[in-house]
Amino acid sequence: MSTYDRLIEQGIEKGIEKGIEQGIGKGIEQNTIDVMKNCLKNDIKIPMIANITGLSEPKVLEIIKKIGL
Repeated sequence: MSTYDRLIEQGIEKGIEKGIEQGIGKGIEQNTIDVMKNCLKNDIKIPMIANITGLSEPKVLEIIKKIGL
């Protein structure tokens, strides 16, 4: 295998790894939003939602506004 081929292969592998990491990140983000929605449906207050999700209260409020809840 030539140096060029190895570099291409390494680039492809790094691209795949980055894609997997981004996919996992999006999945975690969606799960956090789902947890927040369930909390809000159950009348759980913002400070408790922040505690449950590990987010700051301002970040929780920002996401709530962003997703229209």
